[in-house]
Amino acid sequence: LSGDTPDHWKSRLIETLVDPGLKLLLGISEVCQVQDIDELGAALINIYEARQQSRIMFERVITVELERTDSAAELFRRNCLATRLLSNYAKLHGDGYLKATLVPAIRKLLAQPPGTLTFELNPNKMPESADRDRNLANVERLCSLVIDAIVGSVHNLPPTLRWICNLIYRIVIKRFPDAGYTAVGGFIFLRFLCPAIVAPDAHGICSQITNPEVRRGLLLCTKITHNLANDILFGNKETYMVPLNKFISENRTRTTDFLSEIAELTDDSESLFEGAKSVASSSAAAAAARPSTDYVGSEADTDAGQTDSTGVSTKDFVAVQRFIFDHLDRLEP
Repeated sequence: LSGDTPDHWKSRLIETLVDPGLKLLLGISEVCQVQDIDELGAALINIYEARQQSRIMFERVITVELERTDSAAELFRRNCLATRLLSNYAKLHGDGYLKATLVPAIRKLLAQPPGTLTFELNPNKMPESADRDRNLANVERLCSLVIDAIVGSVHNLPPTLRWICNLIYRIVIKRFPDAGYTAVGGFIFLRFLCPAIVAPDAHGICSQITNPEVRRGLLLCTKITHNLANDILFGNKETYMVPLNKFISENRTRTTDFLSEIAELTDDSESLFEGAKSVASSSAAAAAARPSTDYVGSEADTDAGQTDSTGVSTKDFVAVQRFIFDHLDRLEP
């Protein structure tokens, strides 16, 4: 490779990365540490999207992740590159859906008089003057707002995310026949919806939340939503949450129906994915029309995310290149 020009080297590395066998990506996934997954996961998603290879990548990555999992309960629970790729993909394609779904519910929450926004259920954290029954009712009301918004959003879920849900379902049931919907819930709730519920201001859903009571209410709502998605009741670990088991039981069927609808496509999955990836295709085509730039640009160029004929930004390429060079001894066959 010593005689390669920067452009040629960049093209060769990207082609190796998106090769259908995905050997380089799987090698990167094996050696990637927690401290690297944020930057690397974002860069890799952008690269595979630019090259219109996300479908092949996720089919392989999800299959390998399943092979590494000993039980259905552990599916997509590890903090690793594979789960970060799923999270980044959901964020890339689902931001508009997230806002359209959760903004009305959060607005209703924040519109309540400040004195009525009390949610604490843990007796060790409640002041003596607290009304636990009122707090419980407030938590249930907040959870109803959120769950109603989610289960009513089936037809608004972007085709790309429906395709991922369907892919997860089809791959998982081959090994764990009864865990298909749980796995879909692990993706759509744990990796996508729950982070936005617990911190809506960090996802652009509302302005900064300064009221600690509201923060607490959102945290408890996220716990309940997570258990609902996994069909798990509260027990000895958090006994103060046990009264919310009634809410989970009452909403179990509609949550399962939601997961079933987003996991089982009525359209042909091939045509759905082709239509869903049009945004990536347009981006790659626009990038290809721009003048070529070297992959070793200035720091300002890197921050600007410039792209060249490969459709891949300098910033994303440099992030992947740096990781490969730093771990070359472990990536070599």
